[in-house]
Amino acid sequence: MVAVVVIALTAAALGAVAWAITQHRNTLGALLPAGAAVAVAMVVWITTMALGLGQHAATQWIPWIAGIAAAGAAAWTTAALVGRHRHQEYLRRSGQILQMR
Repeated sequence: MVAVVVIALTAAALGAVAWAITQHRNTLGALLPAGAAVAVAMVVWITTMALGLGQHAATQWIPWIAGIAAAGAAAWTTAALVGRHRHQEYLRRSGQILQMR
C-alpha cells in the first residue's frame, strides 16, 4: 500500500509542476494535470501488478518507474494540449464578444 501512496503523491507533484510550467495556466485548472497524472499512474500500477511484474525481486522496480513515467507524460500532455486548446477558444470567444455591437 505504501507503493500506491508514494506513486500517487509523486504523480500529483508531477501534475502540479506541469501546471506551473505551462504558459496557459490561467485557462487550465490546477487539478486537471495532477488528476490525469494520478489516474494514469494508478492504471499503469494496477496493470503492472496484475501482470505479476511487482512480485519478483528482479522486476519489483517496474511498477514504480512505469507508473511515475506514465504520470509525467500524462501530466505534460494534458497541460500542453488542453491548455493550448482552451487558450485558443478563449481568444476566439473574446474576439467574437468584442466584435458584437
